[in-house]
Parts: sequence; structure tokens; C-alpha cells
Amino acid sequence: MIQAQRVRRRFYDEAMAAFRDFDLLLAPATPVPAPRHDEARIVINGEELSTRPNLGLLTQPISAIGLPVLAVPLTTACGLPIAVQLIAPPWREDLAFAAAARLEALGLARAPVVQPC
Repeated sequence: MIQAQRVRRRFYDEAMAAFRDFDLLLAPATPVPAPRHDEARIVINGEELSTRPNLGLLTQPISAIGLPVLAVPLTTACGLPIAVQLIAPPWREDLAFAAAARLEALGLARAPVVQPC
């Protein structure tokens, strides 16, 4: 447990250092485009894994250090959304919301309405 807290603190400190140079951080939120709701398996780095426990792998580190973050859907060339994380420094949720609004205004971020099959 102590080692986990040390790793968490080191990761938090590294994120804070990044905010010295950047107002907002952008990172992938999902390792693959959105799977269909009935897809039980996804492929990450050539390995087939269960969808449910692995789709959020990239959001866990940010959640663990408690930074404000928005996951924003971006449409890919094949039409399926992939999510990015807009990560803000502590108490600066406004930056993440402003960036999400800008991405939406540019037509880059949107949650498509998908008709049931």
C-alpha cells in the first residue's frame, strides 16, 4: 500500500510539472474506437482482451491522481468514436469544458446518434 501511494504521488508530481508548460493535457481515453455494445472482446497491442475491464485502462491513472478530466468523443475515419481525455490542473475544470466546447464548435467532437441494428 505504501509503495502504491508513492507511485501515485510521483505520477501526480509529474502531471503537475507538465502544467508548468501546458494549460491542458490531451491523452487518449480509450485504447480502441468504440466497440459495439455486444462486443465481449477487444484487441489491444495484438492481444485479445475482455472489453469491459480494459476499455477504461487509460483513464485509471488520471482518476487515481484526482485531476479534473473530461472524456470527449472524436469521430474517426471509419465513423466510430474514439475518446480523448482533456485533463486540467486542479480546480481548473473551466479549461477542460472550454476545450471540449471548442472541439465541438469545430465539428471535431460529437456524440453521433447511432441507430439500433
